Amino acid sequence: MNWDSIIGHTVTIANLRAMLQADRMPHALLFAGPEGVGKMLTAGVLSAALLCESADKPCGRCPSCRQFAQNNHPDFSLIRPEGASIRIEQIRALQHQVSLVPYLGDRRVVVIENSDKMTTQAANSLLKVLEEPPGHAVFILVTARRQMLLDTIISRCLTVGFQAQPWQELLAALVAKGYPAREAEVAVRLGNGKMGTALGLLEPDGLRIRDQAFALVAALTDSRGQALWTLPEELEKYTRQDVLELLHYVTLLLRDILVYRVNREQSLLFNIDLAGQLAEQALYWEETALLAAFGRIRQAERALTGNGNIRLVLEALLIHIMEMMKGGQHFASSSGSAI
Repeated sequence: MNWDSIIGHTVTIANLRAMLQADRMPHALLFAGPEGVGKMLTAGVLSAALLCESADKPCGRCPSCRQFAQNNHPDFSLIRPEGASIRIEQIRALQHQVSLVPYLGDRRVVVIENSDKMTTQAANSLLKVLEEPPGHAVFILVTARRQMLLDTIISRCLTVGFQAQPWQELLAALVAKGYPAREAEVAVRLGNGKMGTALGLLEPDGLRIRDQAFALVAALTDSRGQALWTLPEELEKYTRQDVLELLHYVTLLLRDILVYRVNREQSLLFNIDLAGQLAEQALYWEETALLAAFGRIRQAERALTGNGNIRLVLEALLIHIMEMMKGGQHFASSSGSAI
């Protein structure tokens, strides 16, 4: 694990390395930005560098780097949610750990993943530590929802912003790593500039939910309406987060269909691997129905986020979308050529 393993974020990485070299690292940093852009990878590399015993940090060779690579460094703590939240017991245990003198070097490093998921009690407990931090401790809080953190915690951290990267840059990096160019292009387009998301999509089953989303969109054009009753039951087995991800991909698929309806430009598609199938699906849709469907999907996402019943929300969504498509199906039956 070294700085070269981080794709993009050139200015951010340069600033972190400059602070490290000048020994002016603040006691608390807040890595904030969208999911999948490399925040945790950067936090890991910075942690290794802070603990490294060599001048070239992280060297990957010293005892500290070797122990860090083996996930058993005595001066490093990783806090992440246990279940849905980070609990006060975790922060209390952390308070004890950081109060101890470092075992190998002169620092202790703490990374708090999904720090926005701290309970109110846990957040207030952490705040007390940040208000009077041990001189040998560095805290790195990582979040995709900065607005959910206490303002008092944010004010005691140096915020380091992370943004999505140009997909062409990520594509070149993935091809350099040995991924097939076509598969990598699909992943970076769907990942929308997020390397972590793209790597997940390149896993053997990475496109499973996207493919289910396409099956749902394709089933909507079935004149028998089978999807209306079978798909909600099948999707009821998904977690709530999976269903939200599925609706995200449905939105991207309908957006691509809209692109075909407007200008037929394949280079603008997210789902570039499904270009032919999307061209066929475009025959069944009118632009006004697509725009209305986007609004219905947003309503369904809000309902699911608010703990709505998954099956009822999906059934209502499918009913509304199929009603919107009636005009489009008439268009399809009268059209003699594919888009």
